[in-house]
Amino acid sequence: RCSIYFNNNDGDYVSVDDIGDYSSQVTVIAWIKTNGGPGFNNIISGSCGNIVFTVDSDKLLFGSQCNSPIEHDTESTTSVADNEWHHVAATYDADGGSNNLKVYVDGVLENQSTKEGEFVTGNFNIGSADNGEFFNGAIDGVRIWSAVLTDEQIQANMYTELSDDGYGLLTHWKFNSGEGSVLFDHSGNGNHGDINGAAWTEASPTLSDPPYNGPKWFVSTDGSDTDNDGSEGESFATIQYGIDAASDEDTVHVAAGTYVENINFNGKNITVESTDGPDATVIDGDQNGSVVKFNSGEDYTASLIGFTIQNGLAVYGGGMEITANSQPTLSNLIIQNNVSTNDGGGVNFYYSNARLIDSVVRDNHSDDKGGGIAIAHGSVEITNTLILNNTCNNNGGGVRIYNNDHEIINCTIVGNSADGSGGAIHGGDYASETEITNSIVRNNSPGQIEEGQDLVITYSNIEGGWEGETNIDADPLFCDPDNSDYSLSENSPCAGTGEEGANIGALDIGCVVPYNNYSLSFDGEDDYVTMGDVLDMGTNSFTVETWFKTDVTVGYNNIVRKGVTMGATPSNCGYGLRLNNVGRLQAFISDGSEAIFDGTT
Repeated sequence: RCSIYFNNNDGDYVSVDDIGDYSSQVTVIAWIKTNGGPGFNNIISGSCGNIVFTVDSDKLLFGSQCNSPIEHDTESTTSVADNEWHHVAATYDADGGSNNLKVYVDGVLENQSTKEGEFVTGNFNIGSADNGEFFNGAIDGVRIWSAVLTDEQIQANMYTELSDDGYGLLTHWKFNSGEGSVLFDHSGNGNHGDINGAAWTEASPTLSDPPYNGPKWFVSTDGSDTDNDGSEGESFATIQYGIDAASDEDTVHVAAGTYVENINFNGKNITVESTDGPDATVIDGDQNGSVVKFNSGEDYTASLIGFTIQNGLAVYGGGMEITANSQPTLSNLIIQNNVSTNDGGGVNFYYSNARLIDSVVRDNHSDDKGGGIAIAHGSVEITNTLILNNTCNNNGGGVRIYNNDHEIINCTIVGNSADGSGGAIHGGDYASETEITNSIVRNNSPGQIEEGQDLVITYSNIEGGWEGETNIDADPLFCDPDNSDYSLSENSPCAGTGEEGANIGALDIGCVVPYNNYSLSFDGEDDYVTMGDVLDMGTNSFTVETWFKTDVTVGYNNIVRKGVTMGATPSNCGYGLRLNNVGRLQAFISDGSEAIFDGTT
């Protein structure tokens, strides 16, 4: 590639005849390299009323020549007279309303103003004006459109040579000839220019790939905020950096690990989601304020999904503070071990319409109200959430509610305590109707619910009872509450007795009996376990199942064997599992005269 060098002392320029009508809409783009100089260094300029695209006092300026009809006073904030290549652009839209005159440097909108009137089109020069004011430096890649390109199109044009089709392209001077006195137009419109004195040079800007711009951003503990661009394989190191890079509707994907930081969505309606769930992905606030903030009016499309939120310390909302009419969606979170010196140890909702779903709020503390959750104003919905072992020094160990309508649906609220009243829920004052449905409220102290407002409770299991035929007071028969497993056993009175046959509580039916983490080790010589004749199942249908681990492939290794003397001919009725001498599993059964071997994988 080449460019043309203009010497302002020699009167160098390129003359161009009328290229067409760009009077009411125009976009001008060029690459320039200059160290400036006194007065205007004109990139493109015509007679009075035509466009002037110039460098003045080291800044890029765009408007019309002779201050009429459009004053030439819109200029960049960035200096372009540093002898480095810069991509410069300008647009004007006579019918564009306010801020219809814009200038760009290196793909970034630098300044804009409101102008009226239309350009007077006609002949113009590249590298000078009619009255001189010659450019000092190199120019390359000039294009002019009779249309207004968007910010995105201008930025894309900086990194690659876009197709010449469409957009009302009038001229495209590529500056690629490297010789001769004609500057050829590659738009197909034949708007060639005549070179007067200016010299060809091989110096030209280097086009590169555009910077990564989403919509998927990636974060990992081994990433870098300074060296990476946030794309897959080039992840950032912090979640906040991913948020800052993202635009509305983007997604920030966070890999497993612990991130010691405090994040703020800053008004962005984006999704921040872990790839491996809350057990593997932790945001630790390091006792340095709320771990997560939504305080700029984010809407319901702003989502936080799949994290453990812990170790926050703040005045309000140790784990999360959600204010300013923000209404994010919070899903699959574990909010634990956070502290507030005022309301909301785990979460503080203040003038918020947020949704908290499929989450756990546990072991948080408030020095005032709402050990787990504090709600004031707005309209908050909490669904399928376990609220467990939270404490406060005032009212509402689990949840404190104040003002407006809120919903608690399919929640389990257990083991919370308050120094004041309402171990599970404190209704507060000045509130209208809050509905609690399909929920379990038990084993909180002092008491379960302190009603300071109109609480409508239906289809729920409340310790001590609650008025209404659909409510019950019964042991929920949790699977293993001593180990914080609040799933329902199959014979739980909460199974299928909620509204429209739903379960009551946050968790499903089904107790998982864990292995005890022990096994037996056999030396392969003389170790075995004798079971006697308790496993006499005959030779009809039966199943033998076990876990084993070995790397031995010498001889035959019996795993389970009953009543079989293995040899050329089995001697009595029985069955067994074993590994053969090539490490394959064999199942056998004998009726005293023959053996059948299956499963040789």
